[in-house]
Amino acid sequence: MCAYYRYQKRTRRLTAAAELSQRFLEKLSAMVGCPEQVHLVELWRNWPVVMGEYIASLGLPLGHRSRRLEVGTEDSMAMQELSYYRTEIVERANAFMEKPFFTDVKFVIIANKKSLYLDINMQEEKKTVNVIEKKATGKWLHLMDPDSAIARCYKAYCKEISEK
Repeated sequence: MCAYYRYQKRTRRLTAAAELSQRFLEKLSAMVGCPEQVHLVELWRNWPVVMGEYIASLGLPLGHRSRRLEVGTEDSMAMQELSYYRTEIVERANAFMEKPFFTDVKFVIIANKKSLYLDINMQEEKKTVNVIEKKATGKWLHLMDPDSAIARCYKAYCKEISEK
């Protein structure tokens, strides 16, 4: 029982600290003159929740310029599909911001640009891929026609791999 009360006390402290820091950041951003920045960060963090699973799978937020939201897509097909949801994206983003902040959406193909959603929510970890080298032994060579081009290429490939 005692551990449960300590757990409750600790969670109350943590939530109180989170609320206090949120209020501090809101007051600080209001003093600096950019109160919507806090809401924008929350919009980037909650992008899949705000836009829905389908729209979020097609595009990720890249940022904004003045009153235009920039959404990045991987290819032109996704860009075309998102263009049908243009008004819905603006409405959902403005509903989350609790005021008419965005007036338009610009769709951009992501090349070397980083998404704000990925920057905030997913700390990019370097994934190491374990490459298992399998050597070609030529065990299928006896089933092939020795005069065919494929058999000659496979034989040369097996010879090259075995020499390495």
